[in-house]
Amino acid sequence: MNDTELPPLPPAGAIGSAICATMRLYISVLRDLPPEQVRVVLVHVQGCKTCSLEYQLASRTTQMVASLDSSVPSSHVDKAVMAAIAARKRHTGPVRLSEPARPLVLATAKPPRRRKLPVRLAGLVAAAAVLLVAALLSAHLLLPGSTAFALPANLSWNGYVLHHTQTVMSAGGEQYQIDAYHDMATDRMNVTTKMDGKMEVVVVQDENGKKMLGKDMMNNVAQWQPPDSWSVDDSMFDADALRGDLQAKRAVYQGIDAFKGQQVYRIGWSNGTALLLNMQYEPVNVLKDAKGPGTGTPVYDTIQLLQPSQVSDSIWDMSVPKNFKMGKLPPKP
Repeated sequence: MNDTELPPLPPAGAIGSAICATMRLYISVLRDLPPEQVRVVLVHVQGCKTCSLEYQLASRTTQMVASLDSSVPSSHVDKAVMAAIAARKRHTGPVRLSEPARPLVLATAKPPRRRKLPVRLAGLVAAAAVLLVAALLSAHLLLPGSTAFALPANLSWNGYVLHHTQTVMSAGGEQYQIDAYHDMATDRMNVTTKMDGKMEVVVVQDENGKKMLGKDMMNNVAQWQPPDSWSVDDSMFDADALRGDLQAKRAVYQGIDAFKGQQVYRIGWSNGTALLLNMQYEPVNVLKDAKGPGTGTPVYDTIQLLQPSQVSDSIWDMSVPKNFKMGKLPPKP
């Protein structure tokens, strides 16, 4: 969308009904805005209950519309929305950093005469308003509460292979990397722990964790059932368990946040851990030492949900290479 179709974005910290009216226009097209404008809008949303509710309703409406079968909307819809935005821009007053209380005006004065919109434009504005109200009303009725948050009932990540990487500091102050693949449907795992030039250990776990093979790739040593410390715990990425934690209040929805230029839902636990989900309820990252919106240190460098077809079957291979000897893996750094 062309920025010239919107009124100027209010400066950070601006308050007042006119500010919220402008922000609501930006919320309605948030997905089309550049990252710097998205950040300004989200900062306002975090501090404004009214706009926060508006954002949740808009996000929910967008998600519902995206789930509908594809169709070609009438050109009148686009014209109505454009006309509504243009009319709003012409009749919006200047932006102020604060909005002082207006003095009481007695009813003896003759009310000012309002400019009338052309009949056709007024009809288009009215049509756009009806469409917007209907969409927001539908979303509001479908939500369990006006400000409630709940995972979609059919949400599951079991059809994916979760791939995540992280950089960890050893007890001796050296960095090493962990690269993990987790088949969410079968619970198979492949975890590679690597410190450049010093260590590379690959651990493969079969279905349901019944069997585990560790391979020291630098010394050609293999070990069945190596210590669990070579595996990883990513049990947080269980949609059913997360839903249960939310319902039991063990986890709390903390609102909309911004992470690396994208909008995320933020869910936190009392131990200072927070899970970030994108607008499609897919995991984005986990934060530690999180004390509120905008705080916390990312645990993972990257997180991806991959289709099983995107992952080579060879990473689940649990055969001992011919040139390996049986022994013990080195201690984990």
